[in-house]
Amino acid sequence: MRAPIIIHAGLPRTATTTLQKTLLPKYCHHPLYTKDRMSSMLATNEYNLLDRLEKGQTLTKSEIARIIFTSASLTYGGEDEWYFKLLKATEKLLLEEKSSELPPILSSESLTLTIASYNIRGSAAGRQFGIIPLIKAVNKLTNEPPKIILCFRDPIEHFCSMFLRIVRQGISKKNDFNKYVKYQFRLENNLKYSSNISHLYHKSLIKHLEDLNSIVVPIKYKNLLQSSNALRLLNLEGDKISLSKLKKENHHLSHPEFNVSIEQIKHLQLGLTNVFKALNIYNKIYKEAFLDMDKAIF
Repeated sequence: MRAPIIIHAGLPRTATTTLQKTLLPKYCHHPLYTKDRMSSMLATNEYNLLDRLEKGQTLTKSEIARIIFTSASLTYGGEDEWYFKLLKATEKLLLEEKSSELPPILSSESLTLTIASYNIRGSAAGRQFGIIPLIKAVNKLTNEPPKIILCFRDPIEHFCSMFLRIVRQGISKKNDFNKYVKYQFRLENNLKYSSNISHLYHKSLIKHLEDLNSIVVPIKYKNLLQSSNALRLLNLEGDKISLSKLKKENHHLSHPEFNVSIEQIKHLQLGLTNVFKALNIYNKIYKEAFLDMDKAIF
């Protein structure tokens, strides 16, 4: 029996924007639910979509997807108001695609990050990943577990890329790196699976999602970039296409707009390695890295 839904949940900084904007809509044969030109999250002035959902009115695929992403990200673990919105939106998606030949795919890296995971300081948004309540919602509505696609990147490279992203967006300054690392470490200690550090414990994250009754398909980011048939690697039906053939977002850490040189990036990675060793988590992180990432040095 087919999975009721396939959820591509990132991780962030693993070509998710390229997949959502180009590969999935143009080459994938599965019904696609992802963000449109808007962000994954609903803006405050778009909350009328929630009323339309309650009234059973017609919504586009992207509108349904964005309600799901928002509701999942704002659910605090229990059956609160946002969880019931998540249930209703997920049910609408499943009903609309019940007769489709291939299972629908829901795609957003927002499902594996939190607002708190981007911040330098703590906030009331210190919650677990949105993928967790979404899996629970799907299981409550169906008898078959969802299939979860996760792309994993070398831990040190991944964490540095996340930090450089917030630098580029103006959320942080480069000299806040140590403060950012320490905040993420405190956040993870206080609420497991709520920080960017939890992205780095690949095997624990996979096991946690499998224990929630989901089928996890782990993909190496490096393999995704190099594959001549990206959709097949992702376990999806569609045309044969390589990411190297597509117009894509920056897949690497160095970029002219960052004003950060390759040498500076290497220095950042070395500094992070030393910090993780000082925190006594470096060995554990790489012991849990997905298939040891082929023991590659990025």
